[in-house]
Amino acid sequence: MIERELKKLALFVEGQAERIFFGRLLREIAGRQNIALQTQQQFRGRFETLESDIVGDQSYFALLADCSADSRVLSAIIERHKSLEQSGYDLVVGVRDLYPQRREDLNELVAETGRCLPVEVPPCKLFFAVMELEAWFMQEDRHFPHIGAACTRENILKVTGFDIVDGFAEDLPRPSTSLNLSYRLSGAEYKKKAWQVQTTVDALDIEYLCLDRVERLDSLRLVVEELNDFFS
Repeated sequence: MIERELKKLALFVEGQAERIFFGRLLREIAGRQNIALQTQQQFRGRFETLESDIVGDQSYFALLADCSADSRVLSAIIERHKSLEQSGYDLVVGVRDLYPQRREDLNELVAETGRCLPVEVPPCKLFFAVMELEAWFMQEDRHFPHIGAACTRENILKVTGFDIVDGFAEDLPRPSTSLNLSYRLSGAEYKKKAWQVQTTVDALDIEYLCLDRVERLDSLRLVVEELNDFFS
């Protein structure tokens, strides 16, 4: 049973990659022993629980809901907002890729979705990863050697045209494609399969990503700031 004195967050994401990444990020920011996490995935219009931590003496509870499509993140927040309020949630956050929309559409999309979000408590925020979540992975240059020895800065620059140290990954049109090309240097692949995403997420230096590399990732910086405020 979830105790109401827990500070409670609901995080809606568009898919499997985001669910795996944010599962780790939430534990890293909140403290692994200080948060109870429940993950859900939407199947045929219904959310089914995948995993759920036992609630003990943690300070925080997070519902991490995989909506299985970018277009469903906003609608899921709207549809479930009343029940989240009744269950004592303190904050509702949504994260989805900007792709397939254009980078030029970002401000309009932020304004449009902002007008659609519920205004009642708990407060709601919706963030866009520019252009894809994988831009955040491309920017974390320290993880590439864990994928393979051939995934060097120089080799990645040759096959993608992107400098993983000095470049800005949000400028990439399809970061997931660049990530796959980079991994293929060492005979690996990134095709958004669960085990591939898990391999990448396990290799990430989350502290380095969230403290240092966010200077080149405006979309991640906004999300991290929101989560830091919640868990402070």
